[in-house]
Amino acid sequence: MTFIVVVTVIMLIVLIGWTWNNLGGIANNKKIIYIISSIAIVGLITFVIFTISKVNVEYSNKEMIRPIGALLTAIFTSINGYIVIQYIARIINLIDQNAIDKIVAVRRIRRILIIFLLVAILEVFYLKDIQSRNTRKD
Repeated sequence: MTFIVVVTVIMLIVLIGWTWNNLGGIANNKKIIYIISSIAIVGLITFVIFTISKVNVEYSNKEMIRPIGALLTAIFTSINGYIVIQYIARIINLIDQNAIDKIVAVRRIRRILIIFLLVAILEVFYLKDIQSRNTRKD
C-alpha cells in the first residue's frame, strides 16, 4: 500500500511539473491557479467516475470503501491529468503567445475532451472491475 501511495504522489508531482513546463511563459501566479484548479476539477470528475463505478459493488468490509475510493481517485486523477491537463496547458500557452487562433484552440480542446469522455466511460467499467475483484466474499 505504501508503494502505491508513493508512486501516486510521484505521478502527481510529475503532472504538476509537466503542466508547469507546458504553460511556458505565463505568469507564475496564473500557472499556480491553473494547476490547482485543473487538478481539483479533474479530481472531482474522477471522484464522480469512481462513485458511478461503485454502484452495485458489495464491499465485505464497509470501512474499506473510503480508503479504496481515496486511493483509486488519486491514482486516476493523475492518469486523467496526463490525458487532459497538460495538453490544455500547452494550448493555453499557445493562445498566450498568439501562436494559434482561438477557434483552432477550441477545436483542439473539444477533441481532447471527447477523448477524455471516452476514457472516462472505459474507466467506469475498469474501476467497477477492480472493486468487484477486490471485494468478493469468498
